[in-house]
Amino acid sequence: MRKDSLMRLKVDEKGRVVRDETGKGEGRGAYVCPSRACLEGLGRIERLKKAFRQKGELTLHPDLIPTQQD
Repeated sequence: MRKDSLMRLKVDEKGRVVRDETGKGEGRGAYVCPSRACLEGLGRIERLKKAFRQKGELTLHPDLIPTQQD
């Protein structure tokens, strides 16, 4: 899968994993496919902590969590 077809995530100042709309945000980024299945897999916080090299608290921004209507 090409990088330009992936969604870049970053950690904001509140320790939340958020979408990096510009793709050029500060700090480490993690790339995921934008499909529902990939977004549902983001619930495995330990994998994200490893990707972002975070040891402290890390949460998903609510916009990243798929709802039943998506």
